[in-house]
Amino acid sequence: MSLIITDPSTLNKHRQRVQKIFKPLAKTNHVDVFFRSGTNKVAIGLGRDTYGSDLSRARHPSRYDSIYVNYFEIWIAQEAGEKFFLEKSCMHLDTPYPDGTGDEEVLALHCDPSLDGKGSESIFKRGPHLHLSGNRRDIKRAILHCI
Repeated sequence: MSLIITDPSTLNKHRQRVQKIFKPLAKTNHVDVFFRSGTNKVAIGLGRDTYGSDLSRARHPSRYDSIYVNYFEIWIAQEAGEKFFLEKSCMHLDTPYPDGTGDEEVLALHCDPSLDGKGSESIFKRGPHLHLSGNRRDIKRAILHCI
């Protein structure tokens, strides 16, 4: 299993890198990024730190009224907090249902480098991988334009 490992000082500066990466997507050219440190974990993500344990709710408005961006990373402490390894990184694009009854995940980009296992699914999921949900919308043309 290959891991992405960093030290506490670099991890602390990572908050600014996340902010810089997602700033161009933001409606106001500004993104809030939280850095939540626990006993053996650090969570970094878009939004204010008001989402408790459900980081998938930390959505940030994008330049487009109908698209919200969610991004977070979970880092696990090793060697008494001298090193941290990336457990997972998740980015979602969500859009509200037109009838106002909730949100729909349109696209998800994940990376689970600490995933254990020898199967092909585990090996695939350690690197960046894409999920397309069962959308209510027909997105075939959008995918064609991207390709």
